[in-house]
Amino acid sequence: MDYRQSGVDIEAGNETVRRIKSLARATFTSGVLSDIGSFGGLFRLDRDLCRDPVLVSSADGVGTKLTVAFVTGRHDSVGSDLVSHCVNDILAQGAEPLFFLDYLATGRLSPLVVEQVVAGVARGCRENGCALLGGETAEMPGFYADGEYDLAGFIVGIVDRERIVDGRAIVPGDRLIGLPSAGLHTNGYSLARRVLFDAGGLRPDTFVPEFGTTVADALLAPHRSYLSAVRPLVERSLVKGLAHITGGGITENVPRALPEGCAAEIDRRAWEVPPLFRFLQQRGGIATDEMYRVFNMGIGLVVVCAERDSERVIQALTRGGDSEAVRLGTVRAPLWATLLSPTDQRVSNLAPIPIAVRSTSLHRLAYCFQFLGGLGHVVTRSTQYEHHSKKGYDPFSGRRIAILISGRGSNLQAIIDAIANGRLEATIAIVISNRSDAQGLIRAREAGIEALCLNPRDHPSRDLYDRAIVDVLRARDVDLICLAGFMRLVGHPLLEAFPNRILNIHPSLLPAFPGLDAQRQALEHGVRITGATVHLVTSELDSGPIVLQAAVPVPDDDTVDTLSARILIEEHRIYPEAIRIVLEGGWSIAGRRFVLSGR
Repeated sequence: MDYRQSGVDIEAGNETVRRIKSLARATFTSGVLSDIGSFGGLFRLDRDLCRDPVLVSSADGVGTKLTVAFVTGRHDSVGSDLVSHCVNDILAQGAEPLFFLDYLATGRLSPLVVEQVVAGVARGCRENGCALLGGETAEMPGFYADGEYDLAGFIVGIVDRERIVDGRAIVPGDRLIGLPSAGLHTNGYSLARRVLFDAGGLRPDTFVPEFGTTVADALLAPHRSYLSAVRPLVERSLVKGLAHITGGGITENVPRALPEGCAAEIDRRAWEVPPLFRFLQQRGGIATDEMYRVFNMGIGLVVVCAERDSERVIQALTRGGDSEAVRLGTVRAPLWATLLSPTDQRVSNLAPIPIAVRSTSLHRLAYCFQFLGGLGHVVTRSTQYEHHSKKGYDPFSGRRIAILISGRGSNLQAIIDAIANGRLEATIAIVISNRSDAQGLIRAREAGIEALCLNPRDHPSRDLYDRAIVDVLRARDVDLICLAGFMRLVGHPLLEAFPNRILNIHPSLLPAFPGLDAQRQALEHGVRITGATVHLVTSELDSGPIVLQAAVPVPDDDTVDTLSARILIEEHRIYPEAIRIVLEGGWSIAGRRFVLSGR
């Protein structure tokens, strides 16, 4: 008996080394001092590259993307994917690659297959300017099935200490810029294969019209390297943070780039999710939060930069060939402390996250989230609004609204729809309810909006409860509060913090029938016309300046239910319009009247 009979072919191993030597040598840089076949790889560090050099290392694999390579017999791209993945990982700290090592383990060694894999590794190394310094090929009979292998890579790079990108300089107000991915990259393949092959019954060679290519071509699309695009930005000190969107998706990778006390707010409308991801979600019935936690959703790298530098970053990326770079959102200052009632779960509506917390706002169907890592700085804007109250109200530049609810949230849905179809330009920063069982919270979360229950019973007094709401809203830079079936009186802390910036909708033509059961009051008084009113909130119940009204006839055979239903239709129509009017400015308060400029 010999080693070959036990499953290990030494000759095949020697043949493999012979085949890959020339591939590795073609990647050698001036720092390489050893040849393939040595016990260790030697690399001379050129200290002139940096004043204070710091080495950065990483290791990773390709995951079950390899399974697609097995079934298609296409082994020439996964090696390049591996290099790009590792290059991006160290790039996230500002480093450039120096050298790379690979590890391939298989049950039965095929020199041809290994050559194809290493050819991809070598190609990736050449494209990224790093040397394939060495590696290991292990034949392990009985451990892997015939025709299968595992692949891992190890990279070492360098960065000048003063140019390390570690996120410490990130502050609220900084901008998030996304660079597009080329596909799934190297994550989410177990779920994708389950949807496409196991559940969907598709074959690798099936052409799918929705994404214009075969299943195999879509799944084997290369993992992009962002080195050439981002290196100039690092050299010009335009980058404060970088997030490589890999396993965990946007949900879990963006927080890795942020310091404590910062949160990411991302506008999902900023980019079009590629067809492959939409196809997977539809065919697999995958929840949106799961999609964003598993896949990159078309964004492979997120750059964090100062607001003043954001345009320069976009222009530099465009000049470098990344014309599809998008403005994703903004870094915000989150607030944790007393925001959650004991029944709330500390989870984002994207996914459960160990350090992370909560999704924030919707901007034209935005999918936004905050990862809360501590008590954020609160910006007070009362001086600005004192100025407005004296000279009339200018347009609200932020257009960030908060919606307070207690029930099902039908007016909330009307506002969401108005934003989606372009009738209202605004961002829903947060939805707050005083009831944990409010259906509107579910409605908000399903739309990708941060939805928070603040339980009054968790606060010793009404004023402290209102102050807690104020803290939440200020932490999210809210411009306007919209009450939509919020069954609590607004107290002085809210009124003082947001003077003439709180709207309410009421189911009558105020000043008639204020308070509860307005529809029943209208029927009991025998009125022929009632309606709906949007008004600014003051300390007097339902008595603030009227912004907009709609009339609803009352026939003789009306009931509370039928009248309520017709009034609700008008509420859904006029509330978004009233919000638009207030946000656009050009109005003032004259006594008890809301006055538009020129009227």
